[in-house]
Amino acid sequence: MILVTGASGNVGSHVVRQLLEAGEKIRVITRNPSGQAFPDQVEVATGDLTQPETLTEALSGVERAFLFPSFRGSTDSSTRRSTPACGIS
Repeated sequence: MILVTGASGNVGSHVVRQLLEAGEKIRVITRNPSGQAFPDQVEVATGDLTQPETLTEALSGVERAFLFPSFRGSTDSSTRRSTPACGIS
């Protein structure tokens, strides 16, 4: 499973499309899943990178991630601190 952040944006949407074309299993994380439209093959998780407590479910079973580097109000360290607790190194 590959987690993609920023999947509703210009870059992230292309990443999702290309990963699906390559046959990868994809999960995206979004703050507002009802406000987004993703391909049927994409698993959608609710979460916010600025709130590490929301990431446990989104990161469950994830082996790789595409983390788009620009997200509001967060720092690299806040996300890095939350991933080991979820089994991602």
